Order: sequence, then C-alpha cells, then structure tokens
Amino acid sequence: MTSDSSRVLCEETQSQSAPIASNLDIIRPPQVAAIAVDYILYINLKRHGHLSMLEGLSPVKWEKIVPNPRPAPLEVNLVSFTWPRFQTKVIIHLANKSSDLRRFLFDCLAAGQLVWFGTIKNHTDYGIAVKITGPTDFLDFLNAAYEAHPAMVAVRATMDNPTRKAYEEALRAQIAHHHQVSEVIKRIERLATSTSPTGISIVHPDNHQLAMQVLTNHLVEWAEAVIQNTPGVCPRIPPQGDNFFWIDNSRKRPTPNTSGGPPIKRNTGPNYTTPPNHVVPNGSGTLTGTNSDNEDDIEIIPILSNSTNNPVSAVNPITTIDPASPELECHHMETYLIFRTTIN
Repeated sequence: MTSDSSRVLCEETQSQSAPIASNLDIIRPPQVAAIAVDYILYINLKRHGHLSMLEGLSPVKWEKIVPNPRPAPLEVNLVSFTWPRFQTKVIIHLANKSSDLRRFLFDCLAAGQLVWFGTIKNHTDYGIAVKITGPTDFLDFLNAAYEAHPAMVAVRATMDNPTRKAYEEALRAQIAHHHQVSEVIKRIERLATSTSPTGISIVHPDNHQLAMQVLTNHLVEWAEAVIQNTPGVCPRIPPQGDNFFWIDNSRKRPTPNTSGGPPIKRNTGPNYTTPPNHVVPNGSGTLTGTNSDNEDDIEIIPILSNSTNNPVSAVNPITTIDPASPELECHHMETYLIFRTTIN
C-alpha cells in the first residue's frame, strides 16, 4: 500500500482553476489612482547650501524648502505597492529633476528623518492628514483610498521643524534641570540643623564650632554648584562666595563667671591703688590706700569741712558726725545722714 507521502501529483490530473485566496484584498482588481505628492523639508545651509532657494538673501541657519512648481500627480496601482517601495517611488518622482535633492531625500529616509502623512478628500478617517508610521498604517491607508476611489488622494513627506524641535528640547532640558535643582535643595534642607521660610542654619560637618545662616534665595546657587561638581562643595558644605561665610561660635562665647554674679572688670597688679576719693578704714582706725580682704565692704567717704585744711581723720564709727561747718546748722536735722559702721 502506497503512503500519502509517496504520491506524486501530476499537472494533468489537477484542476486548472486558480486557488481561492484567503485574503480578499489580494484578489482585488487593479485600481490606478493619481496621488498628489509634495514635500516640506528643512535644510541646514552650512551643510546643504546648494539646495537653498533664498538666492542671495540674508542666510539663516535653517531654511524651509517646498517644491516649486508643484510636481505632477503620481499614478500608482493601489493594490500593488509595499510601504518601502512606495516611499522609494515617491522620492524618485519628487526629485526627478535634481540629483542633489534625490540624494538628500534618501539620506533623510535612511536616517528616519522623514515623516509621512496621507489624506483622502471627504473621508471619515483620512479627511485630515493622518501620520503613516509603517507598513500597517500604509496598508490601511491604501484600502481606504481604494474604497474611496475616485476621491483625491494626497501624500506628503515632511520633516520636523528643527527650530521648534531645538526649542522643545531646550525646554525639556530646562524643566529637567529645574527638577534636579529642586531635588538638591530638598536634600540640603534635610541635612540642615534648622529651617525657616527665610533660610536655613547649618553646622560645618568637620568643625562644629563653625555655623552658617543661608538665605532661601541663595540655595539655588548652592544647588547649582553641587550639580556642577564644584570641588569642595556638597549638600553639607556650600560654595565659597559673598553669600556663604562661616561664623566661629567659639569666639562669641563670654568667659564663664564662677562667682555666680554678673561679670565685673577688676584691676589687679602691684601698682594698683585705691582711687583718691575712696577712703577705707583699717583695723587701727587710720585711713589707708589698700582694700580689705572683703571686696564687698562699703567704702565710706567722710564729709570734709571747708573751714579747715587739716588732713582727713578717721571717722568714729560709734559717734554721730557733727556738722562740717556752722553754715550747715541752719538746716533741719532731717537733712543729715547718720553714718554708722562697725570695724571688723
């Protein structure tokens, strides 16, 4: 018995009718349509000045070029093109009179710089230009054009506006940079000893005697220095400058007072003497120019008489002081002060 794998099908025994295709789009009858094609390109005059259309006008960095005059429509069979072949045929048709333009278009195609759009007049989905990004989008576009025949079909090859693209890239970079600065400032504030709406307080990580007050509007400068990897700068140490200076707290502290009272300034030394107006009684009852051991003793200044030139004598601590002169007797006794003291 012969197996199925050993059987040979003869051409004479087979049906002459064509096989039924699974995809009905493949057996569609040809449909030729005139597709309007054009382009909008941007050239860098330093690299592609030979394609410029300014004709001696003031040069700019980028120039926008369009076909002039508008090219004739491209007649294609809507059921016989693949996406790569269609792109190639459009480029050749657009630049059939300029080898430089043809080379430029193919270079842009290879670099992925061309952006393709398709439109079908009065179509529900393609009435407004729709971007064609690959074979699937192109197949959908061709099927819609086939169904809408003889509606006008147009395809345009364009490029991203480099000026707008540069602006958008700069804007994105600026936003990213601002976010980076904000994150660095947050880290600086987390490491600060204290924060307030007006600024922060920090302490030097290597010397805790050094402190600094940093205003809020100076934190951006600090963060920029961190991002730029400035030597010696980190989220704990700011850059050097007029806005950042350390204060040595050890020099601001007063000398401790061991006596418990307010600090006083004392004169000491072998040449120190009691001021002339201060008279201190000693143990013998005579005046002396030296202080007693008790610094809290009250120094008594005796009332001197204007009628005598005698030297000052010691005041009797247990007697009432007489008037210094007869002229003072006319005053009431309540005006006099009675001084009493005890000699230690």
